[in-house]
Amino acid sequence: MGFRDFHPNIKIRMAVTFVTNIISSMIVPLMAIYYARQLGDGITGVLLAFDVAVGFVAGFFGGYFSDRKGRKRYMVASEAAMVVLYLVSAAVNSSWFVSPWITYVAMVGISICWGFFGPASDAMLLDVSTPDERKYIYSIQYWLNNLSIAIGGMVGAFLFEKYLFELLLALAAAGLLSTLVTVFFIRDAYKGSAEIAAAVEGEKNNTVLRLLRNYREVLRDHPFVWFVVASLLIMSVEFHMGSYISVRLADEMPMQSMFSWLGFPQKFSGVQAVGLLRTENTIMVVLLTFIVTKLLARFNDKRVMFTGFALYITGYGVLAYSNQLGVLLISMFVATCGEVMYVPVKQAYLGIIARSDARSSYMAVNTFSFRGAMILSSFALILGGWLSSLTMAIGIFACGALGVLLLMRILPVLDKRKETAE
Repeated sequence: MGFRDFHPNIKIRMAVTFVTNIISSMIVPLMAIYYARQLGDGITGVLLAFDVAVGFVAGFFGGYFSDRKGRKRYMVASEAAMVVLYLVSAAVNSSWFVSPWITYVAMVGISICWGFFGPASDAMLLDVSTPDERKYIYSIQYWLNNLSIAIGGMVGAFLFEKYLFELLLALAAAGLLSTLVTVFFIRDAYKGSAEIAAAVEGEKNNTVLRLLRNYREVLRDHPFVWFVVASLLIMSVEFHMGSYISVRLADEMPMQSMFSWLGFPQKFSGVQAVGLLRTENTIMVVLLTFIVTKLLARFNDKRVMFTGFALYITGYGVLAYSNQLGVLLISMFVATCGEVMYVPVKQAYLGIIARSDARSSYMAVNTFSFRGAMILSSFALILGGWLSSLTMAIGIFACGALGVLLLMRILPVLDKRKETAE
């Protein structure tokens, strides 16, 4: 099984998304710096939090509507709207006129569009794939996402400050290309659920009521709810790298050299160590994803996934405590190997657990694992000011271990669903 065997929708979306993600990675991660410089640090935090919240709420509407009327129409409408909003952002960051507030409003609009586009796009991938294919699909998607972030982040670091106008135009052009490709080459294999439409025939004028009823049914799927909670706890382990672990290393780690016995003169501060660890993680994911997937293909998926969890949680647990650069680099190697092992298998289970008539809704609720992990890692940053590094490391390890135990609890149900799907 390889890339050429996938459904055309999957191959097209992967190729186009890779291009757009490269350009997006040059801009989006650095927008916080843009707002902080233009509007101040305090208001930037509030604005970014509101942006995340709006996108999260929009995802529920996007998931609901795409389950009823098909995926493609919402993907096309969202992409077309994003093209316009990127052009607006470019216009207000040109040599003639600069407005951070209009830029922010446009970016909030883009978050809303992503809220509609994301669940529909994720569900479309599930519509045209089989359970056996999904592990390989998610492996490739995971690899492409990391490669695009690595390329975009590196280029964006040099171009963002001086060429924001040109980058926004490039992103608009990439969005236009993606829209045209979706219109002319993507086939919507899902036309909406007639059963659900009939069930809500008497409630046509109350969209909110129908939406709440829809997500009430999704939340009654208890194995799925536990899967989301488990994912939240497991993902939060890595998210601490961007909050507590980074701050701790910046404050605690003394200047130290690496390979000094070889005469390497460079000394690293805590901040530089964080950058080095992030670079190591990204490069390793890009280099190891396919190698590890191929080497472990003959082993049982569940054993591979739980071995990956053990390496991942242990690695980040040590990162949360140690200040020795050599130990940190080895720990990141261990954690990344675990990450590469568990992610494709776990994501394949997500494809199994979602009902075929409500996949977009399931994908929308699943985004809570990402948002919740961000909140949990932020809360850990506050606790880190009061608790010792060892206590925090144990807490981070415990969160990940609890997530794994919850996943083990529902695994028999997931395996039954997999057998049914096959």
